[in-house]
Amino acid sequence: MKSSTERRRSRLVLERGFQYRFALRVCLLAGAVFLVLGGTLLFFIKMNYDMLREDALIQMPDMVEPLAREFRLVTIGTITSLLLMTGLLFALGLFLSQRIAGPLMALRRRLRDFGDGKTGVRLRLRSDDDFRNLEEVFNASMEAYDRRIDGVRERLLATADDLDSAKLGEWAEKLRGLRRELDPMDPKRSGTPSAF
Repeated sequence: MKSSTERRRSRLVLERGFQYRFALRVCLLAGAVFLVLGGTLLFFIKMNYDMLREDALIQMPDMVEPLAREFRLVTIGTITSLLLMTGLLFALGLFLSQRIAGPLMALRRRLRDFGDGKTGVRLRLRSDDDFRNLEEVFNASMEAYDRRIDGVRERLLATADDLDSAKLGEWAEKLRGLRRELDPMDPKRSGTPSAF
């Protein structure tokens, strides 16, 4: 049985706006390429059919109408193929964008958890997801933050123990040190945004 981080996503569209824009850009780019290639192909086919029709008018007048009908079928077939390919590329764009949107949604959820004050927040991506390096950087940052908070917590407990022992001079100095250390982490005190 696969772990929860290895399961496939059940939905193709995770982040509607981003994924539709991504797929539309893929379609527009491919559509432009197909339009140029298809237009060039139809131009050369039309030139050949026009030459055949001119020869047919002279040598076999009864072939003019079947040649015109055949050219219409080739034109309709080419345009239909181009439209089908564009639709397939739109679906492919949605699939590819899911590999981008999934990790970004997971990161957003973990950042929201962190913003809500949860500790031990870690990002877990699937092995086939893009942005695997983002997982490493995020988790290393969260571990460093957790270690820093644990250190502050330990010093606060030690200060509380000292207060119980009535060592007020040392206690006041420790509290000033803790305040200096916590100021950079508190955006309300320092006026600058937190690193996280």
